[in-house]
Amino acid sequence: MARHVSRIDVASQGISISQIVQEGGVVSFAYRNNETSEQDLQAMLSRLKNRNGNVPTFGIYFNCASRGEALYGRPNVDTQLILETLGDFPLIGFFGGYEFAQMPQGVQLYTYTGVLVLVYL
Repeated sequence: MARHVSRIDVASQGISISQIVQEGGVVSFAYRNNETSEQDLQAMLSRLKNRNGNVPTFGIYFNCASRGEALYGRPNVDTQLILETLGDFPLIGFFGGYEFAQMPQGVQLYTYTGVLVLVYL
């Protein structure tokens, strides 16, 4: 289960989240920022470009609502990087709250992610 940190109390060195964590429960933290998000996307797009140098016929981009202007401080960063790296092609997109992916350990919940579907005809 993913929960955002809702409060940090420096005096007590406590962290508040929106759900009680049971004793023995696993807690992990993820920190994303605009620089690493942009670098990760650029690296992924460069790998795609190296695998197939053709311009896609069209694409669909499913972007987490936590990305975009709220993360980068400016609009259209992800879509501009996609089109600049892979070429000018029709690209439609959607914002969502999170993504699920089937992984070897089972279905996992992901946030701050983007899923790019490219079609070549």
